[in-house]
Order: sequence, then structure tokens, then C-alpha cells
Amino acid sequence: MNCFNENCKKNDIFTKMMLCKGCYKSYYCSRLCQKEHWKNEHRHVCKMHKKECEKKYQIKLISSNNNGLFATKTIYRAEKIISEKSILTGQSEADILSKYMKLNQQNKTIFDNLHNQFPEINRIHGIFKTHAIPLGENSNIGGIFPIISRCNHSCKANAISLWDNIDKVEKLFAIKKINPNEEIRVNYNKDYLNNTQQRIAQLQQQFNFICNCECCTQNDEQSNKNLDYMQSIHSGIVTGMPNKPEQTLLQIYDLLKLIKFEFPNNDHIYYVSCYDLFQNYIYLQDKKNAHKWLYNAYICSKIYLGENDDFVKKNTKYLSIERIHTHPTYRFTQYSQGYKG
Repeated sequence: MNCFNENCKKNDIFTKMMLCKGCYKSYYCSRLCQKEHWKNEHRHVCKMHKKECEKKYQIKLISSNNNGLFATKTIYRAEKIISEKSILTGQSEADILSKYMKLNQQNKTIFDNLHNQFPEINRIHGIFKTHAIPLGENSNIGGIFPIISRCNHSCKANAISLWDNIDKVEKLFAIKKINPNEEIRVNYNKDYLNNTQQRIAQLQQQFNFICNCECCTQNDEQSNKNLDYMQSIHSGIVTGMPNKPEQTLLQIYDLLKLIKFEFPNNDHIYYVSCYDLFQNYIYLQDKKNAHKWLYNAYICSKIYLGENDDFVKKNTKYLSIERIHTHPTYRFTQYSQGYKG
């Protein structure tokens, strides 16, 4: 992950980070960077992570049929913007219509004021299809949230929404610094490695609009080449680890460097490749580096997902280098390779 000091000259994603003991949210590559970031901005936000401050957003009309969420103050990287419960959840059209009829008048008004991007189908189902957010990464159940569901899309988003399965709330976090009056946007396309044409096609098919964000209108040729290369690396990691771990290791490092370039400071994307490095080092029987990358994956995910996340809870007990050999991935590789450690 990257140092939280935006002026960091080193800015090395491969360095083990130091944690701010005030908010337990910000990480630094050195004490020098921590002091500089504290002087420049962190002193204004550190206590805010401990206690929710005043409302950080407002809803503004963008066009005749579309509202957006805008920052009312500076929101810093990894800062939580809002967490909220859904007013309606569902999966099938019949289920959604049935639950809509049972909403109280206040929630029904909130729902009815949302834009319908699918006018050719039932209005209630169309609104749900336009604004529902999956309740978890692989969930088939969606939910409507009064504020977060109003976030518009950008392929280079400045925020991310994540489902907390313990507290049953959706949480919205900044993934980069958001300035006052800047629109808060999330990425509807969860396949972050898609190139421009793939993103536009998927968004049109799933959400019935043609993306005209800055990233898509520029259609950067080098960026598309990077994303295609990243896709090819990512698709070969699972089979490459057990068969060609040395070669796969170099490819994952290439992937991390390109992620840093294409998605700067997006720790939520970093953690997947950090975990891939952890597993790859296990195949190479390198306990020290395996521990380093499990730790990096853990802190990247903990920043946004919190203590309640399944990945965070599952890996907490393996963070000690003395216990890392008890990780389930170690047991699997020992079985598949006959490794006796």
C-alpha cells in the first residue's frame, strides 16, 4: 500500500508501514512522513476517525432527472463518509414489489424520488435495478440506501461503498482526498481491470447508460494496454503459483506496480494482489516475505472493511511470524507439494 503522506518521495508500495496510534487508520513509511502529514492535514482529521463529525455531504440536483452526492468539506483518504441501513432489500421482481408495498410513507417517498434508468419495465423494479447495491461482494441480494444509492458512477472513483455483514449496514469511504463541492462518485463496474470498451459495454448492459466519465472519454491507449496486461497476469496467477512460482512472483510485482499507476492510493484493490504475493511466497517456502505480504493485505483491507470483515477476522490470528505457518494456505501447499517445512 502507499504511504498516506501525499508528498512522500519514496511512495513505495512494498515497504512495511507504520500505523498512526491516534486513529488507527493512516499508515506511513517513516516517522518523517508521519510528522509531515500531521502538520499538513492529518491533525485536522485524526480525531474525526474516532468520533463522527458533522455531515460531510449534501445531495444536489445535477440535471432534470438526476441528483448527486457532493462533499460539503474536505474528506480525506480512508475517511468514512456515512454508514446506513437499507430501506428495501430484494432479489426477484415479485419480492421487490411485495416489500415496496409494505414500506412506510417516508421510505416510500425516498424510493419514489430515485431516478428510473429502465423506463421500459415496471417502475418499481426499474428504480431498484438502477440504484440497488449488492449486500456483499458476491451477493445476489440488493439493497436501496437513502444516501449511498444516490452516488453516481466514475471509472476513476473517489469513493467506495462496502457492506458490513455484522452490523448490516453499507459504508461509504473516500479512497482519495475529496475537496469541498466535489462530487462523490463510486465505481459501478466491479471488474476494475476492464479496459475502456469492456467497461462501457458492461455498464450499458447492466445499468443502461453509456459512461462519459473523464476516464472513458479520454480512452487512453496506454492505459488500455496496461489494463489488458493486468488482466492477462491476473487470469494466470492461480495456475501459475503452484507450477511456476518464481515467474508468477515477478508477474504479481508487475501487477502491483501497474495498480499503483492506474489506481493510485486505492488500498481496496491493492489488498488482493498483496494476498496473492503472500500465497506465492508460501509456494516458494519463504516465511518472512509471506508474513510481510499477509500483513500488508490485512492492513489494506482493515482500513475500509473494519474489524467485522470476514477476511480481517480470519487473518488476525496469523499476523505473528511465529504463527504464520499455521495459516490454512500453508497446510494446503504442504499437502499439494509434500512440503514438510
